[in-house]
Amino acid sequence: MFKGHPNDEILLAKIGKGDKTAFSVLYNRYRHKVYAYAVRVVKSNELAEDILHEVFLKLWLNESAAAIMNLDAYLQVAAKNLALNVLRKQKLEELYKQHVKNDERDYIADTTAEHIHGRETARLIDTAKSLLPPQQRMVYELCKEKGMKYEEVADQLSISKLTVKTHMQLALRSLKAYLMAHTDTALLIVAIIPCYFF
Repeated sequence: MFKGHPNDEILLAKIGKGDKTAFSVLYNRYRHKVYAYAVRVVKSNELAEDILHEVFLKLWLNESAAAIMNLDAYLQVAAKNLALNVLRKQKLEELYKQHVKNDERDYIADTTAEHIHGRETARLIDTAKSLLPPQQRMVYELCKEKGMKYEEVADQLSISKLTVKTHMQLALRSLKAYLMAHTDTALLIVAIIPCYFF
């Protein structure tokens, strides 16, 4: 607990009128006690210094300083409240940092899994394509990978649109069967569905 002094009331009255000398006297009289109390609570010299300055800034800006009956108690309560606010802020910052760290860890894990999943899907499709008859593979690549319509493929390969459609249907059927036999997720089938309309 802080110990009071007989002339605190006089000095507080002068501070209420903006007397910097009176403020300096009280600051020097109590700063060590305020600092010691703060450092016990926050366990940090730097934070205790900040609290010390805030406590006395609050006193200096207090227009009712002259009405303070017990400066000891006033300074202790002010230091305690500021110290507790600092601790709460530290706790919140720690929780936030942990939250961000967890989010980053989850993002990295998800991104890695997606990358591996994407590579595996591409590898399976490439293998399945290599097993297609040459004409089917060519039709599939032109339609699916180059985004060409059936009519465009028919013109390029000098075959009918119906033949292109037949080759595409057979290719998709073969790719689907291969993927179903080599993976436990039917979602991979989405990768081979052509993204055009006919």
